[in-house]
Amino acid sequence: MNILIMTYSVCDFFCGGGGFSEGFRQAGMNVIFSLDSWKLATETHDINHSNHKCLHMNILDIKTTTQIDELIPDTEIIVGSPPCIAFSNSNKSGKADKTLGIKLINQYLKIILYKMTKKNSKLKYWILENVPGSINYIKNEYTAKELGLDENLPNLEIPIRDILIASDYGAPQGRKRAILGNYILPVKTHEKNQVKINIIQNELGPPINNSKIEFIDPLFKNIKLNKSELTDHFYNTDIPSDMWKKAKRLKTDHGYMGKMEFPDSTNRLCRTIMATESYSTREAIIFKKENSEDEYRGPTIREISSLMGFPIDYQFKGSHNNKHKQIGNAVCVQLSKALADSIIDNDKIDRKTIETRYNQDKIDNLNN
Repeated sequence: MNILIMTYSVCDFFCGGGGFSEGFRQAGMNVIFSLDSWKLATETHDINHSNHKCLHMNILDIKTTTQIDELIPDTEIIVGSPPCIAFSNSNKSGKADKTLGIKLINQYLKIILYKMTKKNSKLKYWILENVPGSINYIKNEYTAKELGLDENLPNLEIPIRDILIASDYGAPQGRKRAILGNYILPVKTHEKNQVKINIIQNELGPPINNSKIEFIDPLFKNIKLNKSELTDHFYNTDIPSDMWKKAKRLKTDHGYMGKMEFPDSTNRLCRTIMATESYSTREAIIFKKENSEDEYRGPTIREISSLMGFPIDYQFKGSHNNKHKQIGNAVCVQLSKALADSIIDNDKIDRKTIETRYNQDKIDNLNN
């Protein structure tokens, strides 16, 4: 693997399995710190980002500025994606308790304000990603005192607040996200040239009876794997008839919510991938089983990983359900990379190509 010369360093908070980190890595930046409270997600992050060990910690346990200095390095960029379940419309129809979600966001903003105002600060850019519903609970400006810092510090302003769609930047998913901070708004690259599900499926091929020998990443053309190296794709994902029949009824007969496709067409963008894996709901992603008229299957972990924009050499720790949760919680890699690219272009940073990264050590492969 090439040794990369990277100009800007990055901290990634609430990193999960590493979608934000991967986008900035693909752009040629150096992610030197990450933090998450879910141990399994930190293990996934460590497999794929070996230049540092992800800190397994609840961000709310960082109480003082001394702890911030001791635990968190100074970087030019801070990114973070606080858990969004409280702000999601799918959680109690958007009426879930927001208390913890707001605490997590405020703690993140506290660290940003401290890093931004400390002596000899390096911080140039910071980004907060969340579901669109969160934007109504994040203020335009915060005083240092309300964030738990010295009241003599200046206020933290949030100058940019956008709703961005991941498919506009090359992700195969029409995932809408609130993006806030002082970043550079990226230029849309795929607004009229969307990456559809069939582009992913044509390259990966079917999970069963797959005769392909070599796989070229449909999103990152420099990544090539042979069949023995492609993980989490060659296994049975058939859905029992009672489950898909319930999903079909909910999708096609639900007058109030409107009809949905059954099964999912592949000549379109993927719908938003949920963190919870289910195949008997309206939100379920269900494909027609290859060479069958009346059988259906769910996507493999490798398929939803690619549909979220991860490279095909990216590895996930845990069971099928836990891998699904990590992927569904992630930031789309292409959206993350677009945000990184906009900073690189604005600041005229040298750009280096990322070589293929492949590591089968300590992975949990679902194949066979």
